[in-house]
Formats: sequence, structure tokens, C-alpha cells
Amino acid sequence: MRLDVTDPRTIETAFLIPGAPLKIIIHGYTGNKTYTPNMELRPAYFRNPREVNIITVDYGQLALDGCYLQAIQNMDLVAMCTAQFLDVFFEIRQDVAVRDMHVVAFSLGCHIAGQIKNYFQHGVIERITGMDPAAPFLYEPFISDDKILNKGDAKFVDAIHTNCGFKGKCIPRADVDFYANNVSTQPGCGQNNSCSHARAVEFYAESINSPIGFWASLCTPCTTLLRSCNDNSPNWNLFGEYTNLKACGIYYFITNDHPSYALGFTGNE
Repeated sequence: MRLDVTDPRTIETAFLIPGAPLKIIIHGYTGNKTYTPNMELRPAYFRNPREVNIITVDYGQLALDGCYLQAIQNMDLVAMCTAQFLDVFFEIRQDVAVRDMHVVAFSLGCHIAGQIKNYFQHGVIERITGMDPAAPFLYEPFISDDKILNKGDAKFVDAIHTNCGFKGKCIPRADVDFYANNVSTQPGCGQNNSCSHARAVEFYAESINSPIGFWASLCTPCTTLLRSCNDNSPNWNLFGEYTNLKACGIYYFITNDHPSYALGFTGNE
């Protein structure tokens, strides 16, 4: 159902499970409520025995095909409207806690997720997951650095990079950054950047129910880029829905070129 702040009854009567995690899904450029990452993540969450609440942000009319630069300019507006909605939502639905909120975003939506904190009045977002944060024109001088997803935008920020240097950003900006395969093009995608870009969503969706998981190894030479990291970071970390929320650093993992993508733990016990 559509939740409308101008009609509080839509929020009051929405079927929500008290105490369950709240997933806020934000799509990317040219997306909408029925497009990536929604069509991968929602079914995956609903297949899981763990109860979960899901709200999808649909800003499709502000990110139309052929209007990429305008979509970038609209990011702040979408973040502000999302934050205002969430403030009303949490005021009405006190059976759902801010501490249970997890924003899961793809591409351009990652940077929208990062800007929500600028307007959200009900506390600090618990977690933001960025799936291949968008890169084109999302750097200075085109846009200020504080408009890009970064650690500090939530209590914990994790990101996966699958199309580094093309549609996705390369530079680590989260508390934990995962890089998959050869990071720029994914196995089975060839030179199709859209395929490699969206593979971030496929990996994350699979992680929700995978019996073996995506185990990533710590990239020791790269950790010097994250000066807040300590020497106690684990050598292995599980990528995806169940990643270690106390971890910090840059991790790398490999996958199959087709579903099921996960290879499980490949290190030494």
C-alpha cells in the first residue's frame, strides 16, 4: 500500500510487525518501486523466516531516463522528503523503533541515503548499505564531497563495489567496503557495465538467504586508507545482510559467474 504523510491513516493502518527490522529500500537512476533493487531484495527478505518490515522509496519521476544530471540535482530533495516522511512515520508508529531501521540503497540511491541524516529529526540512522554507489559526475567540482555516501552518515555504513571506475565508485567511503571479483567487471557480464553494476544487488539479495555466505578477506595493504581502523580487525568478514557491524576496513571476495554466486568460506580454518 502507498504511505502518504498527507493522509496519516495510511500510516496508522499499515500492516507492520512491531519490533521487526525496518528496511528502507532506495532505487537508483531510472528506477522505481518495481525496478532494481526492489525486485531482488523484497522477495529475498520475504523468503527469509525472520520477520521484517519493508518500505520502498519511489522517486522515479525525479530520475527519468535521459535526465541523469537533473536526477543528481534532485538527490537532496528526495533525501529531504524521505526524512520528513520518516519523521512523521516514527511519530505515528511508535511500535516501530528507529534503532531497527536499515536503509538499503543502490547506485544513485546510495547518495540519497547518505543525505537523509541532514533532515532526519528522530535520531541517527542505524545502518546504511550502499550497493555500488554511483560514480558519474558524483565528485568535485560537479558536486560537493558531503553529498556523497560516507561513513558517518549512519551509525554503521557498509558498501559493495562491483563496477568500479565505470557506473560505480572506486574509493572506499564506508566503515566497511567490499570489492567483488575484479571490481570493475563481474564474471558473466563481459563488458556490460549495467550488468556488473546491478550484480551488487544480486550479491546482496543472495546474502539474505545463502546457507554458505560470501566470505571476504581483509585487504591489509589498503587498510592504511582508513585511519580509524584498528589492528584488531578480523581477517575475514561475511559480506551482505549479516556482516559484522563492528568491523572496519576493506574486504575482497570472489564469486561464481551465475547464481548461486556465493562460494562460502575459502580461507584456512
